[in-house]
Amino acid sequence: KASLELNDDVIGKIRNGIKYIKKSGIRRKKIYDVADKSFHLNVTKKLRQDVCERWNSTYLMLEFTLYYKDVLDYWGQQDKDYLIFSLSDEELCVQTILNNLKLLFDEYVKNSKSTSSSLTGSSNILDNNPIDSSLHQLKVNRVDLGEDYDESDDHKQYLSESSTKSERSQLDIYLEEPELELNSQIDVLNYWSKTSIRYRKLSFLARDLLVIPISTVASKLAFSMEKKVIISLRSSLKPKIVEA
Repeated sequence: KASLELNDDVIGKIRNGIKYIKKSGIRRKKIYDVADKSFHLNVTKKLRQDVCERWNSTYLMLEFTLYYKDVLDYWGQQDKDYLIFSLSDEELCVQTILNNLKLLFDEYVKNSKSTSSSLTGSSNILDNNPIDSSLHQLKVNRVDLGEDYDESDDHKQYLSESSTKSERSQLDIYLEEPELELNSQIDVLNYWSKTSIRYRKLSFLARDLLVIPISTVASKLAFSMEKKVIISLRSSLKPKIVEA
């Protein structure tokens, strides 16, 4: 609830936008016709309005609104009255999330460096030092080609090749990958187990975030007690109805 309060204005816009759509049967029918014929969506999934006191219903409202996002964007261009419920780029919170994610990733990089330095031992230098390893590979390649070997040339070549890579973090490279479909069936843990080879530091961040449990159980259900089901207001019900 505290987290949702940070987005009260945005959620309020979405909630009022759905109220506006549901208020008119004709308007509602037109939107679902557009969703079906133009966007080929499954219109048996209807837009839902939440009960603001129950955050799990707010989650469902946002989930179904995301499903109809393109339809609603299109509708805002046709219905000028709906424009007041459209979200601006700033209200979509995406850039704020990315900025915070990058700050968090930077912390993991710092921790990783301090851990690596403390664990550095007398292992093979070529295995531990990526710069020496790359220089060694360049030397081998030149010798194989019969060229005269000059370490200064190798160093310049290495710097030119690695400069562009060093400017982008693992997070930047990962975010540039093609996006997965929202409805794709994916084993997240298995995905990060395999991806950790390419994005080792980022996989540590993913591991810590993904273990945080998320629940959509309504708080009312969590605190209900069976013995309180038959209260004075329900005591007139017949046993068969109560059993049902």
